[in-house]
Amino acid sequence: MDTGGPGGRIHLLDPETIRQIAAGEVVERPSSVIKELVENSLDAGAQTVEVEILTREKSIWMIRVTDDGCGMSPEDAVLAFTRHATSKITGIDDLANAGTLGFRGEALASIAAVSATTLTTRLRGGGPGGARVVYRGGTCESRGECGCPEGTTVEVSEIFFNIPARAKFQKSLQGELASISTVLESIILSNPTIGFHYLLNGKERLSIAPGGGLVDRVGALFGTDVARRLIPVREQREKVSVGGVISHPSITRSNPYQVLISVNGRSIYSRPLIAAVKEGYGSLLPADRYPVAVLELTIPRDEIDVNVHPSKRQIRISGEREVASGLSAMIRNALRTQDLRPRDVGLSADTLPGQGWKGPLRYEEQGKGPVPGVREMFPAALRTTDQQLRQTELAPPGPDHIPLIPEMECLGQLGDSYILAATARGELVIIDQHAAHERIFYDQVTEATRKERISQDLLVPVVLEFSPREADILRTAIPRIKEEGFGIEEFGKDSFAVGAIPVILGRCEDPGVIREILAEIIRGEGSPGMERERICRIIACRGALKAGTVCTSEQCTRLIRQLARTRDPWTCPHGRPTMIAFSRERLDKLFGRT
Repeated sequence: MDTGGPGGRIHLLDPETIRQIAAGEVVERPSSVIKELVENSLDAGAQTVEVEILTREKSIWMIRVTDDGCGMSPEDAVLAFTRHATSKITGIDDLANAGTLGFRGEALASIAAVSATTLTTRLRGGGPGGARVVYRGGTCESRGECGCPEGTTVEVSEIFFNIPARAKFQKSLQGELASISTVLESIILSNPTIGFHYLLNGKERLSIAPGGGLVDRVGALFGTDVARRLIPVREQREKVSVGGVISHPSITRSNPYQVLISVNGRSIYSRPLIAAVKEGYGSLLPADRYPVAVLELTIPRDEIDVNVHPSKRQIRISGEREVASGLSAMIRNALRTQDLRPRDVGLSADTLPGQGWKGPLRYEEQGKGPVPGVREMFPAALRTTDQQLRQTELAPPGPDHIPLIPEMECLGQLGDSYILAATARGELVIIDQHAAHERIFYDQVTEATRKERISQDLLVPVVLEFSPREADILRTAIPRIKEEGFGIEEFGKDSFAVGAIPVILGRCEDPGVIREILAEIIRGEGSPGMERERICRIIACRGALKAGTVCTSEQCTRLIRQLARTRDPWTCPHGRPTMIAFSRERLDKLFGRT
């Protein structure tokens, strides 16, 4: 057996090393401190919680969490810093029915082990005096009485001062602030009756009064546009009841960072439950899109295990498949009660064929005449397609250009999504018009990034509202976004004005482009080259012709010609094929001619 130690000897670690290892499991970064302290405040029955942050030299210097909860006696204030000292459970049997957010008694001890921590508290109804306890690096420096209001304040500074390696691997200041906003969003939305205040360097970043509706809180965090398009979900089944809100299918994100799920008041992360929410939408969402959702699941305590991970963000659920299946069904039921027709797409009510109509609009070119009620749409739609193709009209190829695909004759359009074409050798080629135009767009965007980026000013700036988390990330990303040709500036609290867009986008003023770029940055940090690659893909995808876009034969021919001039006409930037070819021999075989 390999013991793994020098000379093969096993030895006990010293208490200081043990404290720092244990602290590392609970306190990963400043947002971990806030999560643990705010959860303690909620467990103490607080009705209002205030989080204050001070920064210094591009890092978080101090965190202060103040609550109006039950407070502690002087004796308990001292005992609270002892590892595994807790008022929330008394023994192993209580773990199966833990109803509090915390229960291990590790938070304060872990935080105090890697910082300078001061706890000031006064027991509710316990007299005029309070208590103050000061720790630094796991050692108690002072304790005594003091005057303070009822409740508890914990001040944490110099985080990781005694673990330089951990401090070195912290993210940038804006990255840490974004992580803090993420934690606060989850807690605020999973505790809709509690008031929260968030201050950064003395300035109020967020203020939410106790009570109020969940929709109001979503609006405060995610913006009024999202709040206006929320659908309530409330249903009870044998093993789970669900309450909360989900977004109209027109409100989507490219990853599930705004699918927030809590179980019995505890904000959790669960891939199966997130997948269940998306599954509930069925074909209403594209395969790579996610809704906005804030859902509270109530499950019998003896059916869940919360003692899984030090951060308590993950839990085990007995009969998880059954719970996930029930959640999907509840999402479907909620959506069935709604009018899910697209909104704000430039169509007035009288352009829709009927109140119950939910299908795609079609353009009949071959002598059948226009569809009743939608006559005015088609000229505009064709003009838009023309404009998009003009934007990607590539320069004539040079004398050395050798096209990678053969010349093709357009035969027509199938399902407003695929172009049917034939080669001189008798091949039938089916072209995905979106994938093809996306490849064309992508080549132009990437070429533009190598040269001077040209922007065009918008006549009227587009104002975007973001959650505090998104705003923190966007502030960091503004220089990179500007490099891609977007002009974007702060415009009030957590709002930004887009005054310019890349010329390659034409007259597109869709705020979703910025949101897509933001979502990609939220998804994960990579090298600058990888991030630019993702941004180029987003611009190309959003600017390209969509499946379901009507094209004339002349427009289809132009698209084929543009595709032939690209460097890699075979796939879109995401790797999907742009075309599939059937040889004459293959067609003969399909029809039994061989």
